[in-house]
Amino acid sequence: MSAHFIWDTLYMWYKGFLDFGNFLHHFMGSISYISGVYYQHNLYLNMIHILAGDATNASMHLRELLRRFGMRYTWAFYLNEYYYCGAYMICRGLLIPFIFTFYWACDSTGPFFMILYPPHVL
Repeated sequence: MSAHFIWDTLYMWYKGFLDFGNFLHHFMGSISYISGVYYQHNLYLNMIHILAGDATNASMHLRELLRRFGMRYTWAFYLNEYYYCGAYMICRGLLIPFIFTFYWACDSTGPFFMILYPPHVL
């Protein structure tokens, strides 16, 4: 997953649409996943999180692509937007905070997870 974040950051920088919010999101994601591998803890929770987080990634990217191709005021954009908002509220508003409670309960959770993980996913 960290390789995806690093590659995506480099691609966005190369194409000229890397903003600070995306850079910060990718940086925090990379550090938290790398720290999980380094400390050898909470890797199964990362996999559960990726499942909930990836449910919104495709529509989030499609949203940006439709904007860039000039299809902002089309039915495709609006249908994607409704799906994106619904999936975001369910996955990132309910499932990911629920998953995070397991991080808090685990005594072996590394410090990077406790500091960087919550703002990264929300």
